[in-house]
Amino acid sequence: MEPKTYQINENLSIRTIQESDAADLFQLVEHDRQELTKWMPWAAQIKTAKDELRFIKYALKQMNNGRLLPMCILYNNQVIGNLDLHEIDPENKNAKIGYWLGSQFQGQGSMTKSVKELISIGFNELHLHKIILEADASNQKSINIALKLNIKQEANFKEQLLVDEEYHNLLSFCLFEQ
Repeated sequence: MEPKTYQINENLSIRTIQESDAADLFQLVEHDRQELTKWMPWAAQIKTAKDELRFIKYALKQMNNGRLLPMCILYNNQVIGNLDLHEIDPENKNAKIGYWLGSQFQGQGSMTKSVKELISIGFNELHLHKIILEADASNQKSINIALKLNIKQEANFKEQLLVDEEYHNLLSFCLFEQ
């Protein structure tokens, strides 16, 4: 399947993930493993580029089944992060959004713009009615993305996540098609 690219601005784009992204994504995970693992337990399981490739193959199968839309974030055609629509529910027309960005690329608005573009794809191409963004209540960077995009907090699930033997609250933000 040919990857699809969405140009956000002159330098920034998102495109469907491909197997050839494995090494670049692994290097980003490796560089930021400690920080990523705080918010995304899967990061601890990606120990080699081969592990990343295995995940990409799984993601592409899920994409073909219509349950996942995995994307890479590119800056000047360099992979700098990842985002997706997952748990896509075509019957109820909703999905969850997830994302991460290499630390050296943070603080420049790339993630906010990329998430905005993926939301547009979700509503305009996948015809979703609702997109859900979930964030650990202590992950302020992720919460800031929701706030910048005017995604409204819908729920605060108390002690929903167990991280390093400590319970954390999970915030759920929702955006509805306009």
